[in-house]
Amino acid sequence: MVVALQAVAEPNPGPTGWAYVNQENGASTSGGLPDGTDQVGELTAAIHLLNHSPAGANLLIRSASEDLVKAATVWGPNWRRNGWRKRNGETPHNLDLIRLLLAKIEERSGRTRFGHAAADDEFVRVAAQTAAEAAREIAGQ
Repeated sequence: MVVALQAVAEPNPGPTGWAYVNQENGASTSGGLPDGTDQVGELTAAIHLLNHSPAGANLLIRSASEDLVKAATVWGPNWRRNGWRKRNGETPHNLDLIRLLLAKIEERSGRTRFGHAAADDEFVRVAAQTAAEAAREIAGQ
């Protein structure tokens, strides 16, 4: 299963929308937070996707967010090995969500991969538009 994911906070921080689009069938899912950031929205979307995907499905989660991709694949596992600390000794931002994301990935029997996608990728654009609509809706606009 290949999914494009995006989040939008308008302003950042502020009302936040997130969305993901299944690239195989075009189905999309979205949600919103009354107050968040782009990064919180991206992590929330990824966790929601993992919670609502078949545990045995192989997933490729594509995002224009380098922060999300690296948090899931490089930074998060390194922080865990280092007692949930960054190289400089500081606690990572949004650690509760990153810990939950890594736990959800490990719970799955299917393979979960994250990949960077261009911001102008057609599926990332659809996810971004859907996320922006969710942000406006949560803001009451």
